[in-house]
Amino acid sequence: KSAAPFGIAFLCMALYREFDITLIALLRDDFELQNAYYGFVTRIMGMGFLIPTFLLNSTLPILSERDLKGEDTRSLLGKTFLIILIFGSIILLFSALWSRPIIQLLTTEAYLSTPARPGADTALRLMSIPMFLNGIILFGFYSLLTKNSWKKLVLALLLGVVISLVMNLILIPKTGFVGAAQTSITVHSILAIILLFTGAKAMPFRLSQAEICKWIVFTVLLGGGLWIVRPLLTGEIETIIGLGVMSVYMLILMFTLGFNKLIK
Repeated sequence: KSAAPFGIAFLCMALYREFDITLIALLRDDFELQNAYYGFVTRIMGMGFLIPTFLLNSTLPILSERDLKGEDTRSLLGKTFLIILIFGSIILLFSALWSRPIIQLLTTEAYLSTPARPGADTALRLMSIPMFLNGIILFGFYSLLTKNSWKKLVLALLLGVVISLVMNLILIPKTGFVGAAQTSITVHSILAIILLFTGAKAMPFRLSQAEICKWIVFTVLLGGGLWIVRPLLTGEIETIIGLGVMSVYMLILMFTLGFNKLIK
């Protein structure tokens, strides 16, 4: 009985994340092409969603134990939230700024957008925002889960399902997967705001101004590096080399800004 409401919450998350593919199949005559572009990106999103889930699943036992003992969990929660923001920024920036070379590397030229139609790279660029916001939503989700505060959680996610259904029914017939992506951005934005503040009220977290500034500096410098390198990614080999170079660049930024200390 205690677990059932959170099962409903997970069902709601699955609906506003995945049901748009079903609606595209029902509402569009060209659903095969639409879901070829969009469906491939949703598989990438599934991997992106796993990162904050894995992190929070790893943190939950420690968080629950400390909370039951009445210990201060604000520092642990703040550190966890900062890590989520860092990983979210990485996923957002690579997906938004390198969407075309990444899709070109993973698929074929047929998946790329043209002046006449959007392609999978368009979908990846749009869905970079929900991938970032999903970490914030899950942070609020797990905060409420720890406190067994299921009513606010379920109501918020049910709202997300309703908004997603209504917007998709309106937008998908007109703009296909682009409308589905715009709906996802709207729903994730609303839920991120609601669940961040609701979760923080249930379990406050501590995040210093210096840590926020470091995250902003990291995001700006990483985004700048990706933007500068992007014109050089003219083929698959160049993209692979670029990914390697930017991985080293990210590690240098993380160690310089002291983010490696977050895992201690």
